[in-house]
Amino acid sequence: MSVLLIAAAAALSAPSAKTAMPEYPVWAARKDRSAGIIYELVVDPQGKPIRCDTLRFAGDEKLALAICPLLIRTRYRPATLADGTPATGLIRSFIYLVLDGSAQANAIRALQVDPDVILNVNHLPDGTQSLDADLVLQIDKTGGVVDCAAGAKQAPGPIIDAVCANREVLTQPPRQDAQGNPLEYVTNLKVRLVAASASS
Repeated sequence: MSVLLIAAAAALSAPSAKTAMPEYPVWAARKDRSAGIIYELVVDPQGKPIRCDTLRFAGDEKLALAICPLLIRTRYRPATLADGTPATGLIRSFIYLVLDGSAQANAIRALQVDPDVILNVNHLPDGTQSLDADLVLQIDKTGGVVDCAAGAKQAPGPIIDAVCANREVLTQPPRQDAQGNPLEYVTNLKVRLVAASASS
């Protein structure tokens, strides 16, 4: 009798939510409040959020300031290195809590994360003028890129390979843990490629 073992392929990955965010705050729903934030969330190798910062918000300020505490109470799958080892992760993203029909709904839904990096290229496939690439990076203690791969929403391919080959333009700010020690981490990165004819 033979036994077939199938192992999941290890891959570099940013942290992701494991449980749903807690429900819409009752006080906000009663007052017809909506808000959205662009945030940075640090998740430790066990999947526990350890810090959340609101970078920008739209809508009701009180609700916007309540979103990070909700994200901190959410459980996450930790970031992983290419060999599958859990790692500290940094998520840069946006989230909105919107009641349909609220006065602020459209402005909040328009809130988007700008590209982290814009790369000018000679041309893109099929005459495309611009293209966004979703990456996941392993960052060393100095902010240098150790590893680069397609993000969860991006198929691997020649464009990702070409962007990852330019690691010097993908460097990130060095980060520190709560004790001030330099931190290695895995993060997501949005890169916008702009064809030369589009940038003229």
